[in-house]
Amino acid sequence: MSNAPYFSGEDLGKYLENVSKANSEASKSYLFLEFTRNVFKQVNVDYSEKLYPILEKHLKGKAKSLIVKGRLDAMLGNLIIEFKKSLDDKSREEAESELRRYVSILWTQQREHRVQYVTLATDGIKFVCYRPRADPSEAEVIPDDIFLDEIDKINLQETDPGSAFVWLDRYMLAETKRQPTTEAFSSEFGLNQPAFKDAETSLKQAWNENKETVIYDQWASSLRIVYGSSVDSEDLFIKHTYLDTLAKLLAYSSFSGGALPVSREQISEILEGRIFEKWNVHNFLEEDFFSWVARTASGIEAARVLLDRLASYDLSSVDEDILKSLYQELVDPNTRHDLGEYYTPDWLAELIIDKVLNNDPDKSVLDPACGSGTFLAACIRRKKQLLKNKKPFQQLEAILSSVRGVDVHPLAVILARTNFLSALGTDLLSARQGPISVPVYLADSIRLPESDVTLHDGVESFRIYADKEILRIPVNVAKNPDLTDKVVETIKEYARMIAQGNKPKLDDFKNLVIQKVDTEMDLKEVSVLFNSAETMAKLIELKKDTIWVFILRNIYKPLFLRDRKFDAVVGNPPGYHIDM
Repeated sequence: MSNAPYFSGEDLGKYLENVSKANSEASKSYLFLEFTRNVFKQVNVDYSEKLYPILEKHLKGKAKSLIVKGRLDAMLGNLIIEFKKSLDDKSREEAESELRRYVSILWTQQREHRVQYVTLATDGIKFVCYRPRADPSEAEVIPDDIFLDEIDKINLQETDPGSAFVWLDRYMLAETKRQPTTEAFSSEFGLNQPAFKDAETSLKQAWNENKETVIYDQWASSLRIVYGSSVDSEDLFIKHTYLDTLAKLLAYSSFSGGALPVSREQISEILEGRIFEKWNVHNFLEEDFFSWVARTASGIEAARVLLDRLASYDLSSVDEDILKSLYQELVDPNTRHDLGEYYTPDWLAELIIDKVLNNDPDKSVLDPACGSGTFLAACIRRKKQLLKNKKPFQQLEAILSSVRGVDVHPLAVILARTNFLSALGTDLLSARQGPISVPVYLADSIRLPESDVTLHDGVESFRIYADKEILRIPVNVAKNPDLTDKVVETIKEYARMIAQGNKPKLDDFKNLVIQKVDTEMDLKEVSVLFNSAETMAKLIELKKDTIWVFILRNIYKPLFLRDRKFDAVVGNPPGYHIDM
């Protein structure tokens, strides 16, 4: 937190009253300018053409765009604000277009030394925050090259003064931050540390208020597969939920360049994975065994406890597995050690990966029991070094297609996905040119689910029993991990439409499949998926759909192991095998 003075409810109320009466973009920007100058005296706030002469000739005399320059260590560099009279859908699109234009001008001028801007579209009351990105290998950047990933938003009229101040302060000023390390995170967030105790209290209260037994039972079932016997308890479930929540918040902040949310809506979007779907990053964070946290006030409070602690770290760049020691500490240590379950240090994983790849970045690598993703992250970092002469989007595509991980432990998977994304880094992720999926799956890589195959309406299909209902997915779909993601997302979307009162029609569903899946499918297969969508709608009405979407998306992913050869299989105990 900065040393800027805290503003009162009266200060905020007076500003909101004035800005709501303003009837032009220029007057709104002036009111915000004066309000910001009074509150944040440590920043230089002015119209953008005064701070950046290169923009002056492009602004055509407009006095509605602001750039806020903080200290040299200011969080995320510079903040560009575009004002509109209102922030309806049309005006927001116009603001986004202008922001792309400003960033393209600046980045073209800066060339390889691009400032990582944060951009805001606002009417002085509602604010939507974006992180711009473009292919870093392109020296000349036009507006169409700029993508704006929404990372945060707030409505000051619906926010208390304290939260409003924290939100504005986050983007105006930031103290010099600590580097996140394994040791620092263990001492900050470990068992019996204040962060854990405070969050645990809120999580227990949240669980007691709203116990979701279907989620708990499926989590316990996964652990029985992991350990061969029942080890579940509510205390262990809370510990897993705690670390899962921390990992999701860490991943969001790392991906967004250091942003941390304030509003309940934004926190819920992160914990349920919806924010990453907006960014076209699929299969990274999704509604899982631990997303129940987002559905209670006490659960949101637990997330805020962790956010307060994370605010002191520079999470824009994480280059080690900072959650590995917490994972070892917070899963059941006695059971782990009895099974001989230990974790490979980063240096040893890097040594093995170096030997496995042997300077060949095209080798495909699988870790079938990936844990927190130590080998996966080491492999990604090494491949980035070997592919450094290729364009970033080519590096990204090469890594996503050649590095895969599987684990049956539900907590391990979220940590492995977090480490996978962190290892890719913002340089590669900023270069993505379409939707991507994180190829780390929750499933049993030893026992493939072939015994569940049945013939349904002439189509070979897998089936799972979901609270006395049956969900089916064609075998041909289940064999393709990326296709499975698209299909399950389509099933979920159509099921929600049915649950909202739309009459189910096969032709409507078929059209949605064509739109979303972008792959030719047999009509009989589409019919099987349509039946699953109808079943999912029933589960939605019973408020029991969340975990089944997650399971359906993941359970059949290991089938690609049977049909695809990998050049190398790595894992713990340390060792490797190369198919000749």
